[in-house]
Formats: sequence, C-alpha cells, structure tokens
Amino acid sequence: MRNSIVRRSCALGVISSIATGAAAQTPSSGIEEVVVTAQFRASDLQNTPITISVLDGDDLLTMNKTRTEDILRDLPGVDVRRSPQGAFINIRGVTSMQGGGEIDPGITFNVDGVYNPFQESSFMAFVDVDRIEVLKGPQGTLYGRNAIAGTVNVITKSPELGQLGGYIVTGAGNYDARNFTGVLNVPVAEKVAARFVADYKYNDGYLDNGSDDADILSGRVKVLWEPSSDFQLEFRGDYGKFGGQGNAPAIYPFEGDPWRAYPTPEKPSQDIWQWGAAFQADWNLKLGTLTYIPAYKRKKNDTATDGGNVFIRSYIYDSQYTQELRFASHQTSPFSWLAGAYYFRGVNDVGLTFAATIAQHVITTSYAAFGQATYEVADRVRLTGGIRYTRDRKEESGENRAGDILVSRMDGIEFSWNEWTWRTAVEYDVGDNSMLYGSVATGFKAGGLSLVAGPNAAFDPEELVAYEIGIRNRLLDRRLTLNASIFYNDYENYQAAFVAPNPDFGGAVVRRIANAGDSEIYGGEIFAMYAPTSSVRISGTLAYTKGEFGRYIVPTPVPNVFSDYSGSEISMPPWTATISYSHDIHLRNGARITPQLSGRYSSDVYRDARRYANTGDWGPAGTLVNPLSFQDDFVTGEFSLTYAPQDERYRLTAYVKNFTNEAVITGASGTPGVNGNAYLEPPRTYGISAQFNW
Repeated sequence: MRNSIVRRSCALGVISSIATGAAAQTPSSGIEEVVVTAQFRASDLQNTPITISVLDGDDLLTMNKTRTEDILRDLPGVDVRRSPQGAFINIRGVTSMQGGGEIDPGITFNVDGVYNPFQESSFMAFVDVDRIEVLKGPQGTLYGRNAIAGTVNVITKSPELGQLGGYIVTGAGNYDARNFTGVLNVPVAEKVAARFVADYKYNDGYLDNGSDDADILSGRVKVLWEPSSDFQLEFRGDYGKFGGQGNAPAIYPFEGDPWRAYPTPEKPSQDIWQWGAAFQADWNLKLGTLTYIPAYKRKKNDTATDGGNVFIRSYIYDSQYTQELRFASHQTSPFSWLAGAYYFRGVNDVGLTFAATIAQHVITTSYAAFGQATYEVADRVRLTGGIRYTRDRKEESGENRAGDILVSRMDGIEFSWNEWTWRTAVEYDVGDNSMLYGSVATGFKAGGLSLVAGPNAAFDPEELVAYEIGIRNRLLDRRLTLNASIFYNDYENYQAAFVAPNPDFGGAVVRRIANAGDSEIYGGEIFAMYAPTSSVRISGTLAYTKGEFGRYIVPTPVPNVFSDYSGSEISMPPWTATISYSHDIHLRNGARITPQLSGRYSSDVYRDARRYANTGDWGPAGTLVNPLSFQDDFVTGEFSLTYAPQDERYRLTAYVKNFTNEAVITGASGTPGVNGNAYLEPPRTYGISAQFNW
C-alpha cells in the first residue's frame, strides 16, 4: 500500500498542472512525479499540456472523502452546488446543471473512460480509486460533447496479475455515521486476475427532519485478461443503490439552528439505483495503441422530497450506450498523434408531480470524430493542435397536466446540431524546470426544449472560447512547485435555468431554460507546494474568478414580456484559497504519526447574482432577483491524525471536517419577509477509521 507523504498532500493541497513537454524524470529527492492519463496516454503530470488537478484515491479514502461533493469542494476554481438529485459542479463559473434529457451537463463526468451524465453519480461512494483528474476549461477535442467547462475523470484501480491481497476499511462517526469497504484482488489464472470492491456508507440526516442523510450500497468488479504483452482486455461492472431521505433544503433565513427543514406532509424518501457494464481492449500495434471501449449504463430514481416548502414527487429513468475507438501513436517526440471516433445514445424519462404533473421523454444521439497532434518545431518549443466534429440529435416528447386537464402535449419534436470544436497550444521550456505556455480552446453544449413551457420554448447550444497563458516551475532542487495561470472565457448562448410561475399550471412554479446571451469570465490561479524536508509538505492555492453577462434577457410567463438581467455577475465566489500542512513524525519503532491540517477560504457571493437591468415593480435598476441567496465569506477547516506501523499492515485515523461548523449555503431562494430555503454543506462531522491490509 503506497503511503508517500507527497501523495497524501495531493488530497489536501491539490496538484494543479500545465505541462512542459520535457521528458519525465524521477527525482531522487523533492516532490515526486504523478502519472496521469488525461490525454489518453500515460504522462507525468508536469509534462501534460492542460490545466489539471489531481487527487490521490488512497488519501481520499483515509480522509473519508468518497462522494463527489466532498472530493471536489476544495479545488481552486471549482464550486459545488447541492440539489435533491445530487451535486452540480461549477468550474470557472460554468455549471454542470442538468434537467433530465432536455438540458445537458456542461462538465463531463467519466468513470474509467466512460461518460456518465447521471447527476446521481455524486451520491456514489468512489472507493478503491487510483486517482481523480479534474481538467479545467473546454475539453472539446478529446472529450467532446458537453465538456464545455471541464472534465472529471475517476480512474479506479485495476486487477493485479499474480497478486492475492486486499484491504478492509471500517469506521464510525457522529450522526451515527458508519462505513465499511472491502477490496479483494484474486489471481484467477496466470494471465487473468479479478478485483472485487464492496462499500457501504450510512449516516443520519444533518437536517432535523432526517434529510441530508446517506444510505449507500455500492460494488464493483473488474476482470483483467492479459494474454500477451501486446494485448489486454478488462471487463468492468458496477452497481450503486441509494436509500434514505436524500438531499433537502433548510429553512432560510435561519431561525436559530441552521439545519432546520420545512415540515412535510409525509416522510421524504429516495429509491435510486444505477448499474453499468463495460470493457476496454488495448492492442499495441506497430504504429501505436488501439483502444476500444463499449459501455452500457442504466439508472432509476424515485424521490419524494421537499423542494422548498413544496412537496415534490419525481422519477427519472435513464439508459445510455456508448462506444469509443481510439488510436494513439507510441512515439511522443518529436511528433505524436491520436485519432478516434465516438458514439452516444441516451434515453431519458422524467416525471414530476406537485401542483402540476409533467412527463417527458428524450432520446439523444451523438456522433463524433476527433484527432490531436503535438510537434516539436524547435528545441524546447512544441505546438499542439486538435479538432473534433460532433453531430448531436434530440427527439423530445412530453405532456403537461394541471390536475386532470391536459395543458399541452408534444410528440417527436426533433432538433440536431453540427459543431466543430478545436484546440491549439504552444509550449516553451524557458529552463530545464520551467515552462511558459499558451492555449486557445473551444467547447460546445447541445441545445434542447423546455418541455414544461411548450413546443416553442427551444433553446440553442452553448459555445465557449477559452484563452489561457501561464508559467510552471520546479524550483529549489524540486522541493518547490510553483505554477500560475490566467484565463479568459468568451461564453455564448448561456443556457439559463430559472423558475417562474406558469399560468397553464394554475400559477405553479416550474423550471425553464432559455438562452441568456453572452458572458465574459476571467481569472487566474496560483498553486504552490513546498517540501522543506522529506517528512513535511506545505501547499496552498489561490484562485480568482470574475465574470458578468452582457445581454441577459429571458421570457416570463406573460406573453411578450421579458426579464432583463443584462450586466449581472456570474454566481461564483471571486476569491477562494486553500492551505494545507502534513508532517510525518517517525517513531523509534519505525511507525509514524501523521497530523494533517487544511483550511479553505471563500469570499462572499450571491448564489443567484441576477440583477434587474431596468426599473420596474421590483424596484430600481440593480435590484437583486434573489437577495436571499447571499453567502457571506467563510473559513472552514479539516484535521486528521493517522497512525501506521512500519510495515503498513494497518492504519488508524481520527478526523474532523468543517471544524468551524460553518453553515455554508450552496444555493438559496425565496422572498424577503417570507421563509425561503437553502441547500447547505454538511455541518461539523468527525469520526475514526481503521484500514487493514493484507
């Protein structure tokens, strides 16, 4: 079991990188290198020409961070919002908000190379993970559809040939938390191995009605067959079941205890399961490696929950089939290349019942072909270019009812879009351990139809052009990593998801989507990690993100009347910062004790920053649409203490998260003087865990 302090500090401070292109080296001292596969070939993190943050799976497991929102919350330039269906990921001001099949996520989520748009994946406990790679900015060339703001790649551990072993992790904490993870690696034959993973997570609800709880059972199996050094085939299957009451909002503004929920006519509940199967074949040929990944995923989500003083019943049934074929050159210098093709077909069924009943059926089909190449045009100078062609098609049907009255019905409305996305970059090694870079990349997200608003409520695709420059350094004999970058995003046809009363439903509030025009987003990040000794790691990040909309005009339920929010800011904290400290204290018997301390700062922000551009019944120009969405600046912190003997047979950890017990709002809505609602990050939690290896 790996236990490098460097890898543990990755989970605390986050390694964020743009590559040099220089050959990977293994330093004899200092901060060790990390291998990633973000560009579909193994490379040193420092030599990968994209903005990327990497988290080590072993360390996340030790810190009891296994759910998406826990894993991504502390990353620079990343914001995580909660909802009943799961977590929305926001990268550099662009969100992954999803609404069934009619609106796609803006950030792709991939598990072992398979695209997973299910928002409920944020409930999944990701255990026995090798690493998690978070790619920032549009990934329209290699990752394609809907990667307009970034990509999250979860890479789980593969079977090890000829090895019999595994580990068990068990723990307990406040809110009656308890967890168990079991992993077994079995050598089935000389060239066949299997890896089995089982995990259970439970905790009582953080809200006083029992909501915001966890009851998660998941499992995974991988079988690896490697008949020769030139060919390997890995089969993968996974399953997850989520029970309990699920996420729900608290009463806001707070009345004493922040974690108070609205009374509900019945106990909230959720019954969610998802499963998937895939295999990956890798064949090393003379010119390069041929990779083929077919996959199938299916999901069922039945919930009954509070939506903010309104009790809502809903179901979401999803299935998808994907295929990806890639061919990557073996040679990486002076010229390397990769080409591929991609196919996606998804079927989405959604039903929603509150004051009205909504049912919709969406079939999405996507085809793509892509390629990318890097050429060393001169000593220390490399150019990268990539292009992708995508054709997306949606067929949407649905009906809306107010009681027993059929309000509207749509059958087989079709939309299709063709789009070219591309990326170009230049890298220059200004020294043996320093690199200057610049890139321009584009992204695309398909359009759709707001079925709750009728057949004429179509919205167009989003497009984004991102510009980035930066510098990357390894200093002080590789004991200091110092990276800095700035970016500018030109964002067109923002798909604004908003709620408004619909007269056809007796005034019931429904969610709609409309294009809100253009926006500009800019900012920068600094990352530093310092290793003064082989036992100490200190790291920190600082991120700034700012943006505003130009023309932001969306329809209202009143015909020919529009709301004008032009000039509104994006709802992203302008400043965020993290700092972490980790220290291995070695005992005489060879054992070690490792304290780890980390903190996170976020400046104040309106989670809904829309402002009326004109004077009206709402007040003067500049009046906030949702003033209750304000989150003051805050500081949260985490601490853990780990003991491990010299042989690493076991590991004992005590931890506390959010020890400042901040009630952090991830989203809020309501009217001043009337109770609103807010989704919150978890309160202070603490516990112990034990890991036993064999």
